[in-house]
Amino acid sequence: MCIRNRLIMLLAILVLLVSSCQSTSRTSEIVEFATPHVPVVVGKIKVKNPSSPGGIVVNARTGYVYIANTQEVAVLKGTDVIKEIQTGGGDAKSMAVDEANGLVYVVNSDKDAVTVIQDTEVIGTVLTVGKNPSDIAIEPRSGFAYVVSSYRSRPLGIEPLEGNILVLSGTRVIGNINLGPLIPRRAVADPVGGYVYAGGSKEMLVLKGLHKIARHKIKSLDSMAVNPRTGEVYALASQTLYRFKESKLIDSVELPPDLGNTWQIRVQPLTGAVYIPHSGYVPSEGRILVVREMKAVADIQVGALATLGIDPLFGNIFVGNHTGRGKDVGTVMVVNDTKVLATYRMEWLPYSIGVNPANGWGYVFDGTTITVLGYPQNKLTVPAQTETIPVTPKIHPTPVVYP
Repeated sequence: MCIRNRLIMLLAILVLLVSSCQSTSRTSEIVEFATPHVPVVVGKIKVKNPSSPGGIVVNARTGYVYIANTQEVAVLKGTDVIKEIQTGGGDAKSMAVDEANGLVYVVNSDKDAVTVIQDTEVIGTVLTVGKNPSDIAIEPRSGFAYVVSSYRSRPLGIEPLEGNILVLSGTRVIGNINLGPLIPRRAVADPVGGYVYAGGSKEMLVLKGLHKIARHKIKSLDSMAVNPRTGEVYALASQTLYRFKESKLIDSVELPPDLGNTWQIRVQPLTGAVYIPHSGYVPSEGRILVVREMKAVADIQVGALATLGIDPLFGNIFVGNHTGRGKDVGTVMVVNDTKVLATYRMEWLPYSIGVNPANGWGYVFDGTTITVLGYPQNKLTVPAQTETIPVTPKIHPTPVVYP
């Protein structure tokens, strides 16, 4: 009887050890914040040559923030303007940074060219093979830059439009990939697996190096984003959300049909949540649909939304709004998970938002002023300032199906 009891006791201990090992091996993708950090306005910089805002990228290694407009690229560090770089003009909406090599690529779609900057100096300009380059992605392992564009195979346009990807290493052309009838609009790189995704006219192409790995049929692409922690790539196409990983399509979901227009997605790497701006159920009342694990979990009213910026350090989302009414013509909301923490007035319409992942500071450019929202020492939880607009909850309007 004693031996039997000992065996039962040993078996119970073994079961407890196995269950303990299993529980400790699981890692949650969801990060919760006990006290959300609210940024404050730490600086406002007037630009010398006001013009249409372009892209914003940050090199977290050097701390340089690159803010483009149609005239030049301003280089900031903190709230100080280090240099203003002439890039030859053009519609510099798309930029990308190679942190390891200190390179910044500025796509001038009007000039069919890419300007390459190293730290604060222009080291060259590369003409693209295609016309109207629309996007660029950096694969961090190789440092290759992938520029997507389209062109006609004959000058007179007798042949149909074709897609193209120009692959650069600095100012050197590494490869030129013809895509045939696939006309790419957007490109993102998976920093975990080393894959590059180029999507456009009803198809997604996956590359590795200079090789085409896979093609997937999708709807007409609107926007793409990558979770840098997991390597998962999300594509929004005609109100369908696709999820890719390691070059494979692993999931898709139809979004609610009454979203109206959708044009951009962003992924919060700390929580894995996907944020999808849409035009809302009534005019001038835009919203953000929050999707977690391919399921909609919230729909936040934000106003006439323009763009998003992701703070991967404190988990905040910077939301630029074009209200178009009175003194509040432009605002930036700070959203944490699904809650609006604060709203700040801008000088004008906040077209571009970039975030330094090293300190969580957000840079908002409206064409005339760069507003910096940051977390100064000992002021990490300041809830509001005098220029903060109180957040007033509104009743969710009855959904209306758009025609």
